[in-house]
Amino acid sequence: MLQRTIEQSSRIARWWAEQVPRAEVDTTWTHPNRVVLETPSLQLRDFGGAEDATGSPLLIVAPEVNGSNLADYGPGQSLAVAAAEAGFGRVCVLHWRQITEQTKDRTVDDSIADVLRCVELLGGRVHALGICQGGWEAAIAASLRPDAFASLTLAGTAIDFRAGDGAITRIIDVMPPEAYQALVTLGGGVMRGEYLRQGFDAMQWFSRAFVEPLALWNHLDDPDFMERRARLHRWYRVRKDLPGPQYLTVVEELFRHNKLVKGTFEVFGEPVDLGRITCPLALVAGRSDHISLPDQTFALEEHASSDRVRRFLVPGGHIGILVGGRAHRKHWPEIYGWVQASEPAPDRPVAPEKAAAPKKVAPKKAVAPKKVAPKKAVAPKKVAPKKAAAPKKAAPKKAAAPKKAAPKKAAAPKKAAAPKKAAAPKKRAAPKKKPATPKPPVADA
Repeated sequence: MLQRTIEQSSRIARWWAEQVPRAEVDTTWTHPNRVVLETPSLQLRDFGGAEDATGSPLLIVAPEVNGSNLADYGPGQSLAVAAAEAGFGRVCVLHWRQITEQTKDRTVDDSIADVLRCVELLGGRVHALGICQGGWEAAIAASLRPDAFASLTLAGTAIDFRAGDGAITRIIDVMPPEAYQALVTLGGGVMRGEYLRQGFDAMQWFSRAFVEPLALWNHLDDPDFMERRARLHRWYRVRKDLPGPQYLTVVEELFRHNKLVKGTFEVFGEPVDLGRITCPLALVAGRSDHISLPDQTFALEEHASSDRVRRFLVPGGHIGILVGGRAHRKHWPEIYGWVQASEPAPDRPVAPEKAAAPKKVAPKKAVAPKKVAPKKAVAPKKVAPKKAAAPKKAAPKKAAAPKKAAPKKAAAPKKAAAPKKAAAPKKRAAPKKKPATPKPPVADA
């Protein structure tokens, strides 16, 4: 009995000790890389890539909140390494450095300029993967330079900041602008990372206060769980500050007034037009993401002009879809594979890639006319007496039309092979409504 009491007391003591916030943070990178560009605001880290690979390099734009090493979180949990293993010839991560006195007055324009500078350094054309804040920054850059982006992948990114009932927008709605200005002033002209972390904790207060402590108690003797938890806490507690002017602009113009999708958000003095984005889009959202809701990410499809779009709804939260083991085993290989397939090989033009898309959709569209045919067949019968006179007057004109249209209609009977197609000549007036040529939807893989 005494021994059991001692063991339980020791377990309780360890449990309490693990819940005490620790000072150590992790700003290291898991896998080898080299810095190919360094400025006061950023480092561009090159992770290499697959040998003998072709196609554009991949640029991962990390968020400016917390640590950019989220893109290389750990063994088997690195977006950068997974991209190289998927076949990208060169993979680079835009690493945002800690704010200093020299960089505390940076604006959104400065961040977009940095993204475009990295694109130019990588040859002027890239596949881009934007994480959270890095996602809408990459999207804005793609709208300014559509020709420079071979594809755009967004992961946990808000584009329509008002879609759904997001936790961040609920907080912003009840806090006046003066409150955010006061926080920046209190931080000496910057939004302190510690304030941001406390805000994120407040959005999940129940999980922080009850769920996580219970999970810790149940897995206190599980070394793997404890290591994963410790790594997450070391990353999460990195106090990465944000420039004051940039932070206040994002809060007011994006989260509060949703100007990005309204077309009134300005960069370099001009409104951002998301409709100028034409590259393939891979939109990755977490099913349980409480920071960037799936609808906020998927909204880019409605505003961009891309012909090739695919949505990926991944089980997990805001961080889990980026570093979770299941996400890396099952979903990211598929996402990267789709992105690579969207760029044709160097010896193959882009046109054939798009020409092949309707072939995949054609079987689906072939079914639609069969369902509509009976409804369309009834209409001519009711209007038949009126239509009967029209063909007699227009008979000479219609006589010539079949000769020109005959070769085109010759293929139609092969598909339908039914008597219903024999009545096609009577429906020669119907093509004005073009029932048989519905617009094919965007081919999405």
